[in-house]
Amino acid sequence: LLLKAGDEYFAYQAYCPHMEVPLEEGFYDGAVLTCHQHLWQFDACTGAALGLAEAPLQGYPVKEEDGCLYVLVEP
Repeated sequence: LLLKAGDEYFAYQAYCPHMEVPLEEGFYDGAVLTCHQHLWQFDACTGAALGLAEAPLQGYPVKEEDGCLYVLVEP
């Protein structure tokens, strides 16, 4: 899952750690991502759990090169 906060991009796991709900269906206000099913919330810049959420999101480094974004994941 790619999020843009300000001028930066952040990449995280695509599913909520609570019940494996697709986070792309959630709500995003530019700073906080909210899972639409159980309202767990996450900081867009760090992936940290906020409010009721009990686990953070797994984050991945993002690299911008020649106008393209690359999510760096280990094999």
